[in-house]
Amino acid sequence: MPPSNPFSPVNETSSQIWVDEVTIDGASIAFVAYGVHITLCFLCLNLLWAERKNKARNAYAWMVYILTLFVLGSVGNGMNMYLNQSAFVNNRNYPGGPGQYEIDEYSLAYNVVGTAAYMMNTWCQDGLLLYRFYIIVCSAWWMMIVPICIFIVSIVMSLLLLSLLAQPGSTLWESSSVNFALAYWSTSIATTITLTTLIVGHLLYMRLKVRGSIGTPYLSVSAMLIESAFLYSAFALAFLIPYAQNSSVNYLLFQVLGQVQSIAPLLIILRVAQGRALSRETWRDTINASKPMHFRNHAHLDTLTSSVTVPTPALPKIDHSKTMVIDTFNPNSSSNSTELIVFSSRK
Repeated sequence: MPPSNPFSPVNETSSQIWVDEVTIDGASIAFVAYGVHITLCFLCLNLLWAERKNKARNAYAWMVYILTLFVLGSVGNGMNMYLNQSAFVNNRNYPGGPGQYEIDEYSLAYNVVGTAAYMMNTWCQDGLLLYRFYIIVCSAWWMMIVPICIFIVSIVMSLLLLSLLAQPGSTLWESSSVNFALAYWSTSIATTITLTTLIVGHLLYMRLKVRGSIGTPYLSVSAMLIESAFLYSAFALAFLIPYAQNSSVNYLLFQVLGQVQSIAPLLIILRVAQGRALSRETWRDTINASKPMHFRNHAHLDTLTSSVTVPTPALPKIDHSKTMVIDTFNPNSSSNSTELIVFSSRK
């Protein structure tokens, strides 16, 4: 039997130590994800800054959106960093350990601010998906009704959850909060998955309909996954399932989820800035190019063609009484050809 560690946490069970481990590991992964967020942010800004001369209005609108995501993601990451510092440094001897401290003190004001920032990030991401879906489906506005309704329900549920978490002593893992949290994340994920299914389905339909008329960067598998924010859908489901089962694995994924909400839309914007994302003009031009050419009236065209007489130029008349024919033979030629040269004298 291995000797016990004299420096192990005091008065903590093995399950509480496990919560400490997954909490600090989740924070570390979240900081890495924040680095990816910053990298994508500056890549998009650099491309859009160069594009502002051609499409200033669109470029500046995208830059405002990117900076909004960056500010919200930075606030959420900063508050998460401060909470981990309070748990693992300032209150390391809290009963149950640092992980338990983060659970019990979730309603601290600065932490609620960070949660609100991440919720607003979700709104921005789902709003971008709605906009991209509208661009892709073009005139089929009726397909927007269901996603918009789910999106509104998601915003309402997030506000109700936030008001509950702002109550002193409230935590995200107590039974009353879990029900609201499950409703909020379920509607948010439902919005994303609904749009994911519709976007991928519509792109597959386009790929079959206009195959050969549009380039592969618009309709490739990677384009479908990025355009539909599949990254967030997969990651949110990976978090929600253990959260609903009260598994401690959700602590590992929960802190990363907020940054994924920023990374997924930035990947879409990066494709837009690179000119690889499908636009309304691209779709319209593709549809027009894929349509066969038809004449309005075939009978009229046939009548018009048959009634047109093309004049044949008259050949000059040769007076045979005033012509001389010379028969020449070329000995160097391989063929037995004869050249006839006709001279005609005219007055």
